[in-house]
Amino acid sequence: MRTIKQLAVETNATDTSTTQVTELRHTVIEADIFRFGEDFRILQNIVDIKETSGRDYAVTIPISTSHLDVTNTAPSETDIRTWTELTNLDTVTITPTIKLGGVVISKQVFETSTPDLIDQAKWTIAQDLEEDVEKAIIVALEANSNNFVYGGDAVSTATLEAGDTISPDVMVDAVVKLEVNNFNPTAFIIHPYQAGALRKDSQFVNASEWGSDRVIRTGEIGEWQGIPIFKTTNVTAQAGWGSAGHECFLIGEAHGRVGITLVWKERPSVSTEFDMRRASHYIYYDAWYATAITQDKAICSISVTDA
Repeated sequence: MRTIKQLAVETNATDTSTTQVTELRHTVIEADIFRFGEDFRILQNIVDIKETSGRDYAVTIPISTSHLDVTNTAPSETDIRTWTELTNLDTVTITPTIKLGGVVISKQVFETSTPDLIDQAKWTIAQDLEEDVEKAIIVALEANSNNFVYGGDAVSTATLEAGDTISPDVMVDAVVKLEVNNFNPTAFIIHPYQAGALRKDSQFVNASEWGSDRVIRTGEIGEWQGIPIFKTTNVTAQAGWGSAGHECFLIGEAHGRVGITLVWKERPSVSTEFDMRRASHYIYYDAWYATAITQDKAICSISVTDA
């Protein structure tokens, strides 16, 4: 019978350091790829959508810029009435920009990989295409130059301090900015950090609707005073403020149209082909679009800190 000491000094054992057998060990590769989390694609569903027709390269949207007072008088008999000139009209022209990209996978790699790399490439491209559209909408919203509210007692982004987080009071201020111009609030757009702050606010939780039987749209986390709240990581982080935070938004509508428009020249598409000369699979994506604010008084920027 061997002693413990003898077992401890056993030599010439075949183990994982034996180079001659390491390649004999089997590894199982699953066919399904555990995909990374992606943000919700929500903004395209809450903006105005327009399409170019034929070979048009842009869309010009006529807008009225304000309420116009039409002069009315009580003239004497046979007097001519006073005429009012239509001076509250303008246009917004949106010119779509083409977006092209793709992925190439060699035949050798595709034919020797357990997961379907073409399927993964299509999925990856689709995710990025959709994210690009969402980010383009955020960039357009950031161009807002009319309505602004700030967390806490801040009066600008430079005066924001730690603790100037989003709150029902700030949300009310944003609603008022739209309502004084007769736009109806239709959607808050916030970052997960701001969603977290609201979930910790008892005043918000008590006034919001969670778990009701109302249909919830993708990305929507509930509603507050009848206004849906949408959460997306595409809201841009702002590190150059008095304290780190995010610029969130409230979007409004009038007469069934919201204050920001997305124009499609060509909706996103993904196509594939196999090139015999290069023995490679090509996966292409094409899109052609642009977005812009069409009624700046229907947009309110909400600048708040993350904590």
